[in-house]
Amino acid sequence: YIGVHGGGAWGKSGVGSAEDGEAACDEVDGIICSASFSTRGYSGGAQIGYNFYVADGIVAGVEADATFSDIGGDIFFNGKNVASTLDYSGTIRGRVGVLVTPSTLVY
Repeated sequence: YIGVHGGGAWGKSGVGSAEDGEAACDEVDGIICSASFSTRGYSGGAQIGYNFYVADGIVAGVEADATFSDIGGDIFFNGKNVASTLDYSGTIRGRVGVLVTPSTLVY
C-alpha cells in the first residue's frame, strides 16, 4: 500500500547558557540564563508498506515513511539569534499482528 499524510505541529523549544555554570549566570547582569519560544508549522509526506500472511492467523508487515516540514521558531538570546527547526524526518518499522476475525487484525 501507499499513502500520503499531512498535518501541523506546535510546541515550545528552550535555550540556556552553559557558560561557567548556573552560578556565574546568576552573578552577571544582563545575561539571560534560559528562555523558551514557540515553534509551529506544517508537515506532509508519504508512506509505503506491505503486509503478508505468515500462517495460522499471523500477519507481518513492514512500513516506511518520509515527512518534510516547515516547523520552527526563533528567539534573540544574549545578542544572538537562536533557531529551532524540523525540516524532515523518516521512519521504518516492522510489525506482527493476529487475525482475530476475518475482518479484524490486532497488532
